[in-house]
Amino acid sequence: MGHFFLAVNIGSFNDPDDFKTSSGEVMRQLRASRKAPGAERIFTPGEKEHLHYLSTKDVGVPLNISLMKEMILMRDELDLKGYDWDWSEKVK
Repeated sequence: MGHFFLAVNIGSFNDPDDFKTSSGEVMRQLRASRKAPGAERIFTPGEKEHLHYLSTKDVGVPLNISLMKEMILMRDELDLKGYDWDWSEKVK
């Protein structure tokens, strides 16, 4: 696996407002494209992550039962105080 990151100052090549307008149009065209059979929508880069952020920002990240049990076990083994989660009693 590899990663590559590149930062470009768009203002060196194009007016930033023009870039935002043209890239926004490209995204709208992509989302309006013909979808694969069974697909409900087309996501553009970062859109799924943003939607996930919106769904969890106020309620927190969902945890599965197995992870909840591990967290409770670690809390109890380390005798940590002040970590009484509202889901603690549900998974014991």
